[in-house]
Amino acid sequence: MPIRPENRGLYPQNWPEIRARIIQRAKNRCEFCDVPNHWAIYRDIRGQWYSVPPGVRNDKWHNGWNGARHKIVRVVLTIAHLNHDPRDCRDENLTALCQRCHNRLDIADRIAGRRRRHHQAAAISDLFPS
Repeated sequence: MPIRPENRGLYPQNWPEIRARIIQRAKNRCEFCDVPNHWAIYRDIRGQWYSVPPGVRNDKWHNGWNGARHKIVRVVLTIAHLNHDPRDCRDENLTALCQRCHNRLDIADRIAGRRRRHHQAAAISDLFPS
């Protein structure tokens, strides 16, 4: 996940090295669902992932064995802070996750942040009526 500009200053200067170390520790796989980094995959309704056959890796959709259409995604590992504090970069607080698992871990914080930004924007618009 890209670091939000307002949070960039919370990360240490050596963040790229920390990130590389955590991904290496995870053996280049998501530490929650075990999907490999940079693979083209699709997921079933339960979230189980499947590698996309080589001939269709550049397609957007894949017809699964049951005839269902599945969106093909390219996995990109991200680093998640388990306690949701970007200043806490201890190895035991960091985990390598695919974007799906990272979003699931952070869902409550994402909803709260979206609400906070919405209220801030509404407060500013109150100051400058159109």
